[in-house]
Amino acid sequence: MNTSSYTRIALILSLEAQAAAALLLALRYLPLDFVQLFGFFAAMSLLLAVGAWLYQGGGFSMTLHLLLYPLALAVGVAGYLLYQSVLLALLLAGGYYWRIHAVSTSQLTEQKAFLHRFLWATLLYAGCLFLYTLFLAGEVAPILGMLAVSTLWFIVVSGAEYITRDKPAGAHTSGKALASLSGQLAQLQLLTLAAYAACAGLVLAVLAALWQTVKQLLYSLAVTLTGPLLQLLEQWIEQLANLVAEDQRSENLIGGQGGADESVPIGSDALGESLISQLAPYLTGAIVLCFLLWFGWRIWRTRRYVPETEQLDRSAQQTATITAVADGDGSSLSWTEEIKAFFKRRTTPDDPVRHSYYQFLLAMAAKGMPIRKNETSQEYLRRIGSTRQDDSLTALANRITRYYEQHRYSSTPLSPEDLASLQSDVEKLRKLR
Repeated sequence: MNTSSYTRIALILSLEAQAAAALLLALRYLPLDFVQLFGFFAAMSLLLAVGAWLYQGGGFSMTLHLLLYPLALAVGVAGYLLYQSVLLALLLAGGYYWRIHAVSTSQLTEQKAFLHRFLWATLLYAGCLFLYTLFLAGEVAPILGMLAVSTLWFIVVSGAEYITRDKPAGAHTSGKALASLSGQLAQLQLLTLAAYAACAGLVLAVLAALWQTVKQLLYSLAVTLTGPLLQLLEQWIEQLANLVAEDQRSENLIGGQGGADESVPIGSDALGESLISQLAPYLTGAIVLCFLLWFGWRIWRTRRYVPETEQLDRSAQQTATITAVADGDGSSLSWTEEIKAFFKRRTTPDDPVRHSYYQFLLAMAAKGMPIRKNETSQEYLRRIGSTRQDDSLTALANRITRYYEQHRYSSTPLSPEDLASLQSDVEKLRKLR
C-alpha cells in the first residue's frame, strides 16, 4: 500500500471516529463534556490510523500485522476501565477491528466516501442537539463545539483528499496549484457548511418553541382527560392516609411515645405534591407515545403496498411468472390466478386505465402470449409485434400500451374520449381470434 492510499484510509477512519463519538454521546456513554469528547475523537483517530497501518503489515510484515489483535484487545480493556461497561468494551473492541478491516479492504476511498461519513457525524451531532435541548435539558455548548471541530476537520480532510487523489497517467500539478485549489475548496465548503449550520440552528429553535407549545397543550389535555379520575383516586389515598395517621397517633399515645397533641401529618400535607402534578408528565409522555405509535402504524399501512405498486407502475416489469397451463399436481397457479394475484386490490374500476390494461394482459394470456417476468410494457409490445402476424391485434395492442403509458408516466391524464377508446380497443382485442 502506498502512502497516499494509507493516508486516505486513515482520514476516512478519523471521520468515523467523529461519528462514533457522536453516537456514544447520544447513547449517554460519553459525558456531555467537550474535553472528553475531543479526547475520545483524537485518541480513537490515532488508534484507528495505527490499526490500519498494522493491518497492512506496516510494509507487509506479518509480525506487525499480528500486533493488531492485542491492540484491539487493549482498546476493549481501555473502554471497560474508562466507562465500567462490559458491553461498551466489547462494542469498542469489535467495532475497532471491524472498521479497520472493512475500510482497508473495501477500496472505497473516493471523495463521496469522505462526504458520507461527515454527513453521518453531522446528523448524529444534530440528533444530540435535539435530544439534549428538548428532553435532557443539558448544555449544548460542548455539542456545538464538537460540530465546529468536525466541520474544520472535514475541511482539512477534504484538502488532503484532493492532494492524495489518484492523478491520470502523465498528469502533473504543481504544489502551488494544488494549494490554491485546496484553499478554494476549503472556502466553498466552509461557506456551505456555515449555511447548513445556520439553517439547522433556525430549525432547532423553531422545533424547541413548537415543542414547548405542544407540551403545554398536551399537559392541559392530560389533566382534562384524567383529572376527575385522579382527583377521586387522590381523595381515596388521602382518606387512607388519615386512617393510618389516626392509628399511628393512637399507638404513640398507648405506647407513651408522644402526646395526643403531637403533630402527625395527614391528608395533603402527608402526600406532598398533588397526584395530578406528579402524574401529568407521564400522562403527557403516554399521549405522545400513543400518537407516535398511531402515526407509525399509518405510515406502515401506507408503505406496505409500495413494492406491489412499483411493480404495477413499471407495467408488470417484475410480475410473477405467468404460466400458460398450471402444473397437473396443482403446485403452481394458473396464468389467470397469477395475474389476479399480481393485480390484487389494484385492478378495481376506481382506476379504469390500469383495470383496462389488466384486462388486456388477461386477454393476451388467454391467446397464448402471457407477459414474462421482468418484461416491460414496451418489451412485451415488441414481442407481440414480432410473434403475431395479425396486424389488427398488433395495432390494438400498440394503442392500448400507448394509452396506459400516457396515464402512468405523463402528467396529462387521459381525456374521456381516450379512455373510451382504450376500453373499446380492449373489448375488440378480446373478441379477436
